[in-house]
Order: sequence, then structure tokens, then C-alpha cells
Amino acid sequence: MKQVKKQLFSGILIFACMAMQVAVAANDQEHGLQSKPNFVFILSDDQSFNTLKNMGNTEIVAPNINELAAQGVTFSHAYNMGAWNGAVCLASRAMLNSGRALWNAKALEDKQFHQQRRETTWANLMRKAGYQTYFTGKWHVHLPAQKVFTYTRNVRPGMPADGWNHAKMIENFNLLKAGKYSHYREFMPIGYLRPIQGQVDKWSPTDPKFAGFYQGGTHWSEVVKQDAVKFINQASKQDAPFFMYLAFNAPHEQVDLANDNDQQKRIKKLFAALTKLQKNMNDPLPLKWRPKHSAKIIF
Repeated sequence: MKQVKKQLFSGILIFACMAMQVAVAANDQEHGLQSKPNFVFILSDDQSFNTLKNMGNTEIVAPNINELAAQGVTFSHAYNMGAWNGAVCLASRAMLNSGRALWNAKALEDKQFHQQRRETTWANLMRKAGYQTYFTGKWHVHLPAQKVFTYTRNVRPGMPADGWNHAKMIENFNLLKAGKYSHYREFMPIGYLRPIQGQVDKWSPTDPKFAGFYQGGTHWSEVVKQDAVKFINQASKQDAPFFMYLAFNAPHEQVDLANDNDQQKRIKKLFAALTKLQKNMNDPLPLKWRPKHSAKIIF
């Protein structure tokens, strides 16, 4: 029996202000109400542990995450138990929100257990403890977020559609099997199977019409940030403590860079350096790889 290797949890879970005493309103004390900590939970998507400065990375610029890490605690040996399908982030979120191990969380995927699952979610337990609960961002759990949290905004799927119409694509793949198409390239959306050598790449990550991370006109990471600020302003007007679940789609897909001139300049400078390095170096790959692979830097 093959032993399954444990891998460090790829989606870094950051308790941004865990047990943070974000001044529960002064009038709470005046009325003798018990003070409870507010929780802000920030989830980044498929982010490797070794992308953090405090874990030794000196290449990736992430000042806000680095500051949070410097002020808090890092769990350096948190392991992902795996998944029951190719979308590992789905299983991770199921375990996180249910408090159950992998296969116990999988058992609740059946529709007959959805009521039980909804009642025992992390957010619902917090609500029973007197918390107002808020959610924005990537949900990717087989429960309606609107029935799990008190307040929700911009609930996102696992990935942006990039022009993918699920019903239409099922129809197209059935037509492919029936011989109506000779290859799936004939009907794939423009955001897929690109770029094609010799053809102009018409897709752009910053064009909202392609239904990528700029769908709606604002990058999804910016939307989560804006929603978080609105949530905090809303929560400040209520006596109840709050629990906020802020789930970014980033950095799952790295082709959706924010339209920031300084960032683009840094990236171009990095690419230029990598290209120069590639031209000056010998093939670094193991001998047995060389027949099938070449030392190319793809960007």
C-alpha cells in the first residue's frame, strides 16, 4: 500500500487578527455586556508556505502578509490531508468549515446531510455564540453561503468563468463525441488553450468582457478588500461581536496581475533578468530529462 506523502497546506491560512480585541464598543461595558473578541479570518488561495518572507522567501513582494506574520504566529507544520477530487482547495475548505477530517467532511457532501452540515459550520456555531458573521470572496463549498453567514457580498466560485458556459460546454463535448467537432479547440473559450503560436493573442486579464478576475471592472482581490472595509464599518454600528471570513482567489492564478504600472515595471525588469540569465546559463536539467525538456523560462 502506497504511503501518501503529507504536504504542507498549500492554501496559507492566516488569522489576520485572531482573538483581536478590536474595541468592542465602549457602551458594551457601560451596559455590563460580556466583551468578546472579534475575528477576521483571511484565506489566500493555493498559496505555498514558502512564499512568505518569514519562511525564508526573499523574492515575492507581499508587505501586508509579511507584516501580519511578523506580528503573529506561523504554523509551519500544518498539513493538508488531501482531497477526494482534483480540486484540493474544495476539500480543504470543506474540512476548514466543518471542523472534520477529510473523509468525514466528504461524507457530508451528500445532499441528505446538507441541513446537518449547515448547522455545524464554523460560521453558524459562531452565530449561535452571539456573533454577526460576514463573508466575501471565494466560497467553493457545496452549501449556499447566504444560508451560512449573516451577511454576504460577492460570493465567488472556485475560479472565474473566463467565458466558460457550463451547460453549453457539456453540449459541445457531447457533440465532439458524436463527431460534430474534430477537436475541442474548435469550441473552447478564448481564455483557454492560449496563446497559440503564430496567432495574435486577443485575450487580456484586465478586460472585463473576458469574465476573468476583472469581471465587473475591478480586480476580485480589490473587491474583497472593499467588502471587508464595508463589513467593518457596518459591524462598528452594532453591539454584537463579529466574525469575518475574507476569502481571496489570489494567488491561485498568476496571469491576472493587477493593472498597476509600478508592478508591471517590476515584472518586466524581472523577466528581462530571467531572459538574460537563460541566455547565459548551461542547461541545468538532469541528463535523463534533456531529451524531453529544454531549459526554458515560460512567462
